[in-house]
Amino acid sequence: GLALGAGTGFYMAALGAYAARSGDRSQIKAVMFGPGGVIARVGFVGLVLMVVSGLGMLAMMGSLARFGWAFWTKMALVAVLVVFLAVMKRLSLRAQRETGPEAMLAIKRISPVGPALAVLIISFAVAAFR
Repeated sequence: GLALGAGTGFYMAALGAYAARSGDRSQIKAVMFGPGGVIARVGFVGLVLMVVSGLGMLAMMGSLARFGWAFWTKMALVAVLVVFLAVMKRLSLRAQRETGPEAMLAIKRISPVGPALAVLIISFAVAAFR
């Protein structure tokens, strides 16, 4: 789940940079909502798998006290990731309806947060489970 989610963040950032080079709004929309939309669904599956596997691990371990600060930091970052993805989805739906560039510009501004969260989540996961 983590690999799917992290890969999606990096792919979407690269795809956004590629689409922005064209400068043509219809081309940008076609790239971001065509292949980008499919990859976003794959990333959502990764997020669901990450949450389900985390909950399964919690159930198997029995006690929440067994997990250290790195695990709980990772879990907090996953919560931030869920909020980030909800905001991106909302902006994406708005960008599909709008004729102006406002939503697309907002997506461009906050899209680097996704890969940064992925790196932090992976780092804290490694620290928590080493």
